[in-house]
Amino acid sequence: MRKHVLSIVNKMHRFVTHNGIQYRASETAPGTWTELRQSDPYNLVVWSGASDQTIWGRPEYNWLFRAVHDFVHIVYNLDFSDESEREVRRITAELLRLSASEEAILKAEIDGQIDYKNEHGHFPVDQLEHAMDYLNKTVS
Repeated sequence: MRKHVLSIVNKMHRFVTHNGIQYRASETAPGTWTELRQSDPYNLVVWSGASDQTIWGRPEYNWLFRAVHDFVHIVYNLDFSDESEREVRRITAELLRLSASEEAILKAEIDGQIDYKNEHGHFPVDQLEHAMDYLNKTVS
């Protein structure tokens, strides 16, 4: 799985570079759809928190993921509803040209956390553990 994660990270890096997307991580990033949609999609501030236990492995890779994710939200005018989040995942997989294995990882990251939040009322603290559990349940 690690090689698929690194492949996605490389694809995200190429995507932001090719599209001229600049981003920085901060504790004071936009936290609502109203705030995010007022952001410049080519100059983003992404939330730096909760980035140490993710499927991406390193905080800076999680920030890269958040930049791509937020870019898609803004450019495609997709709010934070569950349906829009799933659409952001679908569009992201398409834009990055993810393989089926890579898309399963992105689905664990996005859909898996949505499902967890809906069941427990909050996002998982250990996102990596949750993503691994999600993948084991959906891929096997």
